[in-house]
Amino acid sequence: MKVVKRIQLLLAPIFAACASGPEDLALPEDWVVIAPEEDPVEGNPLTEPCPPRAAVVEAGALELDTVDCPWITVRAESRARVRPGQEIELLLIHTALSATEPAEAALQLYLNDTDSPVWEKRLPVPSTNGFYAETVQLSDKLRVGEPIYFHVHNHGANNYTIGHLRRL
Repeated sequence: MKVVKRIQLLLAPIFAACASGPEDLALPEDWVVIAPEEDPVEGNPLTEPCPPRAAVVEAGALELDTVDCPWITVRAESRARVRPGQEIELLLIHTALSATEPAEAALQLYLNDTDSPVWEKRLPVPSTNGFYAETVQLSDKLRVGEPIYFHVHNHGANNYTIGHLRRL
C-alpha cells in the first residue's frame, strides 16, 4: 500500500499537467505601454510614449483608452508556453466606437519579436459595442518570458478591454 501511495504522489504532478485547462499568457497587470522606438508595429506616428492612463487595469481586465493616444502598443512577458498547433484565446471588448469622421480601428496581437501579427481585426468607426472571443491556432512556439504585444490604433476617443489572453 505504501508503494502505491508513493507512486501516486510521484505521478500526481504529471497527471495534473496533462489535465490542465486554460492558462493565462498574461495577466492584466503584466501589460506595459511601450515607447514608440520599441514598437514592433510599423507606422507609429508618435514621438512620445502614451501616458500611463492609456492602459490601466480596471475590474480585473486591461483597458486601453485612445482619448489621449490614438496608437497604443502594450507588451507583456508570456507566463505560459504554447506549442505549435496549440490554440490561444483572446477575449476583447470595446465600447461603442466613435470618431468625428468615419474611420477604421486596427487591433493586432504579436508573439515574440515577429513582424507579422498572429491575429488581426479591423473595425469600422463608428460602430456599436463589441465582444469577441477569438481563437488562434499557433504555428510557432511561445516560451515563458518571451514578449507578447497587443496593438490598437484608431481615430477618436474609444475604449478597448482585454478580458484575457490564454492558452487553451
